[in-house]
Amino acid sequence: MSNTLNLGAGNWGVKDSSLLGYNSENGNFKPLPFNFERSTSATRVNKEGLIEVVSNNEPRVDYKDDSKGALLLEPSRSNLITYSEDFSQSVWTAQSGISITPNSGVSPKGDNTANQIVSTNGTTGFFFSGLSVTNSAIRSLYLKGEVGGESVTLKDPSGFGTPVTYTLTTEWQRLTLSTTNDGNTYQGLFIDDISIGTIYAWGAQLEQGSYATSYIPTQGSVATRVADACSQQNDYVLSNTSGTIFFKLANYDTNTSPNGFNKILVFQEVSSSSLDNSIYFEEYNGENTILLKKGGTTLLQSTPNYQDLRGSKIGIKFSNTEAKIFINGVLNNTYTGDSSLSLEYFGFDNPYNGDIVSSIKLKDLKLYNTALTDQELINLTTI
Repeated sequence: MSNTLNLGAGNWGVKDSSLLGYNSENGNFKPLPFNFERSTSATRVNKEGLIEVVSNNEPRVDYKDDSKGALLLEPSRSNLITYSEDFSQSVWTAQSGISITPNSGVSPKGDNTANQIVSTNGTTGFFFSGLSVTNSAIRSLYLKGEVGGESVTLKDPSGFGTPVTYTLTTEWQRLTLSTTNDGNTYQGLFIDDISIGTIYAWGAQLEQGSYATSYIPTQGSVATRVADACSQQNDYVLSNTSGTIFFKLANYDTNTSPNGFNKILVFQEVSSSSLDNSIYFEEYNGENTILLKKGGTTLLQSTPNYQDLRGSKIGIKFSNTEAKIFINGVLNNTYTGDSSLSLEYFGFDNPYNGDIVSSIKLKDLKLYNTALTDQELINLTTI
C-alpha cells in the first residue's frame, strides 16, 4: 500500500502551530505539516494521567484512557465559574456543617490545590451561584472520597433540572450535571447532601452546551478556550483524482461527548467554497452520516449509528470507476461509476464557517494517493 501521509497511531510529531505527518513506509516524519491554530491555552491529559495546560497554538495529544494518545479538537467554550480550584473564595458559599480548606490534597493536575471538604451533618453542602444561564448547560466537577463510598448530589441552586447523586471512590472522577433549555434561568452549581465525612473537590466548570469539554481553569474571572483548528492543504498530498482515506476516532465516554459530528472532517477541492466535490461527515436528521459528492451530486451516503463512528475504523476509496465505504472490515456502501475527486484540502471544521462545532478525538488518520483494493481496505479497517 502506498501510504502518502499518516497522522496519529501513536506517532505524534507536535510542533508549535503544526502537527507533522508520519510516513509509515519510511518510518520518519514528513515535512508536510497539518496547520494548527488555537489562540488561547487549553488543557489535556498527559502520558502520566495528569491534567496539564498547553500554550497557544499547541496541538493537544490527549492520553486519557489511551496510551497511544488521540488528537483532541474542540469548539470554543467558556467556564463561567470564576474560581474553579479555590472553593474558599467568597463566590463559593458553604452551608452549616460544611468546612472547606483549600490546598489540602493532590489535585488531578498533580499539585497541592485540591480542596478538603468536611461534612458534619450529611444534609448540606456548598454552592456557586449568581449566574444567568438560559440555554442548555453542563456542570462538571472533580471529586473523590477520603475512604470511598461517600455520596454527593449535584443540583442547580435555583432548583431547576433533575439532581444527580454520585457515590465517590478514592480516585478522582469527573462528575457532571446537565440541564436543558426549558425556559428557566439556571443559577450555578450546588454540591449538596454530602455524607458525613471528608471528600476532596477540584476543577469546577459550568459551560453552555450539551456535553462537557476539557477543563478550563479560572482564577477570578470567566475564562474562554477558543476552538481548535487543524487543516492540511498541499497539492502533493491530496490532489490525486483517486485515493483512499482512513480514520479512527476514540470511543468517547458518553457523559462527555456529543452524539453527532454536525459537519466536521472535511476533504474538498480548494477551488470551490462549496461541498460539491468533497467527502465529509455530518450529523444529518439526528444521525451520523458519511457523504461523497461529485459535481454537487451525492454518490455515496452511509448512515452508521453513533457507536459505529466512535471507536470504529472507517475507510473510503474513490477512483474513476467506483467508490466504496468500509467500516470495521465490512463493505458498507458502493457506487459504480466515475467518482474521481481532486481533494486538495483536509480539515476538522465546518466548511461554512471554518469553526469546529463538535468535539472529536482522532486516534489515526491515513491518506493514500491511490485507491486501495477491497482486501487492503478490509485488512486496514478490521478491528
